[in-house]
Amino acid sequence: MERLRKVLMASAFNETCVVQVLREAALKAGTADTASALMAAAQLLEHDAEALLHAAHRIDLVLHHAPAEGGTISWVVMD
Repeated sequence: MERLRKVLMASAFNETCVVQVLREAALKAGTADTASALMAAAQLLEHDAEALLHAAHRIDLVLHHAPAEGGTISWVVMD
């Protein structure tokens, strides 16, 4: 589970970097349509990055709040 959490965090970081590149490209775009398309893509990736961070956070909560005596793990639902 820890490895999955780390992969989710890394993926979120990568998507955040791509969002920055898309926004910079939108500022330099030659046409309004191109800029708009780049910004739309940036918004979609930003939403995906947030979802990845939420998933990683849920896993983190489970890992750090798991019962020490080896009982069942309860999932924490976050919206």
